[in-house]
Amino acid sequence: MKPNFTPVQQQAVAHRSGVLMVQAAAGSGKTTVLSERCASLIADGPAPADVSELLVMTFTREAAGQMRGGIARALRSSAVGQAADRRLWQQAALVDQAQICTFDSFCAWLVRSCFAQSGQDPGFCIMDAVESRLLFRDCFRRTLRTWLLRNDADAIAFADIFDHYANSSISDMEQLLKPLESAMINLPDPEAWAQAALQGSGGMAQAIAYYFPQ
Repeated sequence: MKPNFTPVQQQAVAHRSGVLMVQAAAGSGKTTVLSERCASLIADGPAPADVSELLVMTFTREAAGQMRGGIARALRSSAVGQAADRRLWQQAALVDQAQICTFDSFCAWLVRSCFAQSGQDPGFCIMDAVESRLLFRDCFRRTLRTWLLRNDADAIAFADIFDHYANSSISDMEQLLKPLESAMINLPDPEAWAQAALQGSGGMAQAIAYYFPQ
């Protein structure tokens, strides 16, 4: 049975011309709408798409799994009563082979598929959360030590912040900077943002004091 969509949701499902952005609160049915939209692209129209032509990217594996299941259910729902036309049943069975994945998984697949053109070893792997955390910690501590050995105005200002907020403890400073690192990693261009912060009137001292006010 197909969901009872609102007029706006039905418009999102049926939209075909140009770019479409769906914005709604959590739990409002975005996954269901987008799953139905993908199924509609496969099931409806004079030139329906094939499931192998889909590219659906999400931020988490859980969301990708939900989308995959939602598209398969929507296709099976469309196929009910159309047993004579086996195409939709076949398409539903092939959903597991479609490109419905996270951004990083798709990028990894693309690089592996085009390793000759990219010059990358196809045997590479993607860091997991633990490896990423260890690499961040190593880079952070190396960078911190480099700053503490410098003797310019910015380094002196940083050393004052290091002493005041972290009691000269590398571990404490790492914990203080974790929220900043988490925020920056989600920026489109974190390096450009950092350069803009450093070029402000107060330089490094102002940038750090902004995130760690007394």
